[in-house]
Amino acid sequence: MNERKEKILKAIIESYIATGEPVGSRFVSKLDGLGVSPATIRNEMSDLEEEGYLVQPHISAGRVPTDRGYRYYVDNLMDITDLPVDEKQMFSKLLKHKYNELEDLISDITNLYSKFTNYTFFASEKKSETIIKKIEIMPAFDNVWVLVIVTNDNHVTTKQFKTEKDFDINVLSDALRNNFVGKEISEVNAEAIAQVQKELLQRQAFSEDLFSYIVGSLFSNTSPLYLGGVYNLLSLPEYSDVSKAKGILEFLECRDKLAEIADNADEELFIRIGEENETPELNDCSVVATVYRTKNNKTGSIGIIGPKRMDYKKTKSELDWLSKLIERWDG
Repeated sequence: MNERKEKILKAIIESYIATGEPVGSRFVSKLDGLGVSPATIRNEMSDLEEEGYLVQPHISAGRVPTDRGYRYYVDNLMDITDLPVDEKQMFSKLLKHKYNELEDLISDITNLYSKFTNYTFFASEKKSETIIKKIEIMPAFDNVWVLVIVTNDNHVTTKQFKTEKDFDINVLSDALRNNFVGKEISEVNAEAIAQVQKELLQRQAFSEDLFSYIVGSLFSNTSPLYLGGVYNLLSLPEYSDVSKAKGILEFLECRDKLAEIADNADEELFIRIGEENETPELNDCSVVATVYRTKNNKTGSIGIIGPKRMDYKKTKSELDWLSKLIERWDG
């Protein structure tokens, strides 16, 4: 892409981020430094549309960015900005309070951030690895059983389930104990679970749904999740459509999915735009996240969910600064 097209694309995207209104050639022609005729600008905008960076929602309307346009902007055109002093001071005040637990600091940051933004803020704290110490299956009543899992930190998890009348519970019990006791929770992944399921299916009739219900819910390795501003997105015009709003709210209520995104955050800040998100409910959103590591090596991630016309440079600056703030916590 040549420099002139880059200037035009950047101007359109930043205007659309600020106003939410499609951008026409008249606006672009007023920019300093282009030095070309309105006709040339219209041609360049048409080229950008043909190349997939812009789209025209209506024949008489201006252009708006596509996912590809936003991606090019984030990777090549976005300025690096510093966080405003007043925002820095607001969050720095939190560290004047002595937090004995990292989760209390993260919770306060989540609540504070969600009060002055239209976005949804999430944060996670990765817990230290736990080991499965004991697995027992105990009868409750009439083919109803209780699965009990005890970890090395003495955390006890229970789950009730029902089997067919002639089901041999000892086969299930032995398979779970032989394959999972003594292992770290993180080792109980999809591959390990599939292997146990295969073993059970070879030994007796066994419901795949039942196995997923028993194992999947108990051996989840997602981190605790903090979520703020769940309803903030509804104030934005992008979510005035009831079905869109319903979809994103249902996703945010299912914290396991969001915790998975938080757990998969890279070492450096990442930005996923629209359909780059693997979760369909986020195809109309952007997710920006980064990781942190405190002085005593506690780790986790913080992130933002917002519309595709998110103010990316401001969001990046906020997350960069907040991650550095959390890293200063020393317990």
